[in-house]
Amino acid sequence: MRLYSKGFSLLEISVVLLIIATFMGGMMMVFNQSLEQKQIDETNAKIAVIQKTLLDYRRAFNRIPCPADITQDMDATSSNNYGVEAANSGTCTGGAPASNFSIASSSFTGNTTNASATVTSVSSTAGLAIGTLVTGTGIPANTYIASIDSSTQITLNSNATATNSGITISYNTVVGGMVPTKTLRLPDEYGIDGWGRRIMYVVDVNVTANEAFAYMPVTDSSTNRITVNNASGTARITSAAYLLISYGKNGHGAYPRIGGITRLSNYISSDADELTNCHCTTAGISGTFSASFVQKPLFLGQFDDIVSYSTRSDLRSFSE
Repeated sequence: MRLYSKGFSLLEISVVLLIIATFMGGMMMVFNQSLEQKQIDETNAKIAVIQKTLLDYRRAFNRIPCPADITQDMDATSSNNYGVEAANSGTCTGGAPASNFSIASSSFTGNTTNASATVTSVSSTAGLAIGTLVTGTGIPANTYIASIDSSTQITLNSNATATNSGITISYNTVVGGMVPTKTLRLPDEYGIDGWGRRIMYVVDVNVTANEAFAYMPVTDSSTNRITVNNASGTARITSAAYLLISYGKNGHGAYPRIGGITRLSNYISSDADELTNCHCTTAGISGTFSASFVQKPLFLGQFDDIVSYSTRSDLRSFSE
């Protein structure tokens, strides 16, 4: 008896290939989800270490550092300014290195009297707080607001050196750049998130001043520092002392690991909250920097930014 072998029909082969494709697709999805979660976990772990190190730094020096220049090339040595905090603590601008982003200084007017710390006829105390550094004609360097006496009067920690009527008194608020890893004595990698991009560090300049925490009240929840809104646009907090941002999987507006001035826009995000966090356009072009940011669940629409912050109270020492 002759035996005949029977091959697979085209239909059977198609079914087998479909099963294999479905299986492989499922495996790839699981792999991608696993990789993505690993990147999220790595980023969160690094941010937690940075926050702990900032707390330790504050306890050691009664201040936290300015941001570093986010455009500097990564260098494991100290031959450039990668990870080195900006000069001029208390403003974090005007030196080398300098913060990449800053809000234009604000001002008010008032009357000073020689050898007196009181400033009268203040045009507005809105936005001012104890510990705010101020500059103006006849006001010594490193002078800050010691008390807000009324809506038209403040007291400084130093006496004025001249009598002036209606002088302009300036103060700075918020700046941004990258995590100052070298200043914090962290490995360079702690400035890089799980997707290989730089972590943004935003800080109120007043908490970077020399001995800043010695004269700032622990409870200053009414002080306007950095605002973090939720998904509905309601403020979670308006008094964050600093904030850390990873621009997540899509990386829109992030700075690449290697450095340079060009922000990433390979993923064109039109999510309004992502654009708020990078203060940039859909093309990744930097716009007007501000002190407002958004923290909401990941993957809510296009949004995948990881945002963490701390307040003055969070940075208190054991004795406070």
